[in-house]
Amino acid sequence: SARLFLLGAVRADVGGVVTPLAGAQPRMVLVHTALERGRPVPADELAEALWPERRAPHWEGALRGVVAKVRSFLAAMAHDGGASAPVLDNVGKTYRLLCPDDVVVDVWRAIEAVGEAEAAIESDPARAVVAASEAMDLLGPGLLPGVDAAWLEPWRAGLAHDLRRARRAASAAHRASGEHGAAVLCSTDAVASDPYDE
Repeated sequence: SARLFLLGAVRADVGGVVTPLAGAQPRMVLVHTALERGRPVPADELAEALWPERRAPHWEGALRGVVAKVRSFLAAMAHDGGASAPVLDNVGKTYRLLCPDDVVVDVWRAIEAVGEAEAAIESDPARAVVAASEAMDLLGPGLLPGVDAAWLEPWRAGLAHDLRRARRAASAAHRASGEHGAAVLCSTDAVASDPYDE
């Protein structure tokens, strides 16, 4: 009932009500801490992500202001059904995102769906196609499109690899179901995104 989207437009979807997170800096802080999946991220590391060339003299206060906007956005995800909202916690000079089990984060769901698709190719190809399609839909928009940041590149590379895995799994599952045209389309997409991937 509650979903947090980090790919494409950063937003929350609670019971079908979609709320975007405004501001480039709050989006970067949320994505950075969410990708670390519970690892406490030092304030210095977040500051480097936000101001890679030159920090303001009072950057710690500026960072607290950005964090406050993220916390306000997350708090609004709590809803009448009793679901708790994600929390951007801070311990010492670190920040970490704590996400309840009933909140689905698109990045982690996409990676799970890729694994489900690969595991089901032979035993249940129809299920594999559904899981692979979910992963492709989630991964398609990319991570913070339009943002040029060195810290994002390893994550983008990893997610691009997962997208190719999803396309290959979809192709194999379609082939196992006798849907050869769909298999060719998925294979073509996989090859187009990385022509040197054997």
